[in-house]
Amino acid sequence: MLQTFKDGLPPYTASELSFDGVKVTAVEVETVGADHHDVFETFWQQDDIELSRGLDFFARSNVYARTTHLDHTPFKYKIKVNGQTKSY
Repeated sequence: MLQTFKDGLPPYTASELSFDGVKVTAVEVETVGADHHDVFETFWQQDDIELSRGLDFFARSNVYARTTHLDHTPFKYKIKVNGQTKSY
């Protein structure tokens, strides 16, 4: 029902999506533990997932699946914004 309602809504207008008087002046990524900025470090990570609780038959021991997925080192981002307020 919610999706049907949302599908019937009109698209956003440009004025609804813009922020007059607001300007992004800088964006910076800081990778935790790294000596450099603006680098987002990714790597492949393997994890074992225990599956025996989701099986429909009696498992005599634990059942694991090993997955490989893309991960990243912890990071922070900084966004500098200048804003001008309007008087009414």
